[in-house]
Amino acid sequence: MGEEPEFKNVFVVCDDGTLVPFEGITEVPLSDDAVDVYAHFPDTIGPITIELNMKQHDNRKALKFLIKQMNAYRRRVRYYKRQKERARRRALKESVEILVD
Repeated sequence: MGEEPEFKNVFVVCDDGTLVPFEGITEVPLSDDAVDVYAHFPDTIGPITIELNMKQHDNRKALKFLIKQMNAYRRRVRYYKRQKERARRRALKESVEILVD
């Protein structure tokens, strides 16, 4: 599937409150039903196409929802860019103050 992520200094808390170092997941046991279900899926799944038959009102509702989600994502990206720029300017301003003093 892929490489297992490497964790450093990760601990698991036991029921009695002791901390045990996390050594990774070695094997996940599956029930017989799950094995049968997963046996039919290929290792790599390509793009999934979904076709929906909707009325015009439902279509508009879905589009409005998707547009709302896309705008929110763009807003978050702009916010993070502004925060990054503010941090950069703050660091520059502090370095200039140190040179002036």
